[in-house]
Amino acid sequence: MTEFCENCGKPMDLWDATHCSEECILESIKNSKSLSESDRIDRLIKEMRVKRRYDINLLETLR
Repeated sequence: MTEFCENCGKPMDLWDATHCSEECILESIKNSKSLSESDRIDRLIKEMRVKRRYDINLLETLR
C-alpha cells in the first residue's frame, strides 16, 4: 500500500499498514462518535497491537 505513514509521514516498517503506530491511527479517528461508543474498537486495537499492523481500513468497518 504505502511506504509512509498516512498521518505523520514516518517511513513504515510494514508495507501493508497505513499508519506507523497506534497513536497515529487513533489520532485520525479519536473524535468519531461511532467508535467511542463501541466496545468492538477495543478488540480491533488489541488485534492491531498483537500484529503490530496499524491499518485504518480495519477501523473503517466500524464506522
